Amino acid sequence: MNQVLRNKFWLILLFLPLVSNGQTLNEYLTIAGENNLGLKASYAAFESALQRIPQAKALPDPSLSFGYFISPVETRVGPQRAKISLSQMFPWFGTTAAREDAASFAAEVKFKEFLDSKNLLYRDVKQTWYSLYEVHRLLALEKKNKELLQTLKDIALKKLENGSGSLSDVIRAELLIENSETDIEILLEEKRPLSVQFNHLLNRDPSFHISIPDLIEIAKLEKAFQKDSLLSNNPLLQAQELSIKSKEASKIAVRKMLWPKIGLGLDYAIVGKRQDIVLDDNGKDILMPMLTVSLPIFRKKYKSAIAEVDLQIESLAYSKADLENRLLTNHERALFQMEKAIKLKYNSRNQILKTEQLNRLLLREYKNSEEDFTEVLKNQQLSLKYQKEELKAVKDYYLALVELEYLTAKTE
Repeated sequence: MNQVLRNKFWLILLFLPLVSNGQTLNEYLTIAGENNLGLKASYAAFESALQRIPQAKALPDPSLSFGYFISPVETRVGPQRAKISLSQMFPWFGTTAAREDAASFAAEVKFKEFLDSKNLLYRDVKQTWYSLYEVHRLLALEKKNKELLQTLKDIALKKLENGSGSLSDVIRAELLIENSETDIEILLEEKRPLSVQFNHLLNRDPSFHISIPDLIEIAKLEKAFQKDSLLSNNPLLQAQELSIKSKEASKIAVRKMLWPKIGLGLDYAIVGKRQDIVLDDNGKDILMPMLTVSLPIFRKKYKSAIAEVDLQIESLAYSKADLENRLLTNHERALFQMEKAIKLKYNSRNQILKTEQLNRLLLREYKNSEEDFTEVLKNQQLSLKYQKEELKAVKDYYLALVELEYLTAKTE
């Protein structure tokens, strides 16, 4: 049992998840899988549970006793000087096997919990990484927006110098530039705790550099995220099922306690020689086999223990059904979020193309003194708004995708 579960663990470490966004994220997942302290704690709990298996199948310790007769007991063949007793109790047939099964299933529960901890870790790493990507791209958008606003300000200043512009146009551009600078500062501050969180998940120094790609596109939704996959692969559901099996094995072990325990033993009495008579067996030591049977006549405590296990099984069955409902709800929500993000992304892309086209027209008209500068600035900010919405849609898509991967254990 130990070796099978250990082999499963090493196979999981060998076949780490592959994602569609490049090797960099894969490398971070590998580092997290090797170094994360919470994951190490979860695996240590699993190994600790494995140690209960040999304890469960072990027999009770044998009893060895020694007695010395202060006043020797006289027998026909001589006085008894001392007595040594050795005995071993054996539980009823099948009790040890049932206990071993219960401990084995309990260890597998811990292994499934370890798998869930691993999947949770990968989910957190990916979600933080995509959040960092959003901040990274927002910074790029804001810096580009600031440059465009500076260009518009220069055009307004030139028109003012030529007598065809207005000072209010210059001030409007300056106000938007200041807003952009503030947004850049806030984004830089937002990036810092996300970087610290990401590096802590990898159990490394918070100041480590994190590589973020310049562009991530939405990938095609795979068909692997079906409900059947969710119900068959989720480690938490598997852990609940194994917990029920463990309790059922415990119930068998408790029922076996209603039967007697059998003890085998051996008594050895040391006998001294008689000095007053000559006998054939004079001073011969005594060897006596022993059989002990426990009588479980106080059966109320065992029946109560069986009832307790039955209620635990019932509770686990309800918990499993509730977990299924919650997972299915989260599955539907994640699918909806992905579909919503796809629609918003392509709608934003379409709006960006139109506003950029309008930007070129408005700027040309403004240079020819045929358009209000306010409309030029307003359309530029509208274009920025759609670009941010497109970026948010991409991030929301991948956050929902990561949630689906977690729910269906696709990272296993």
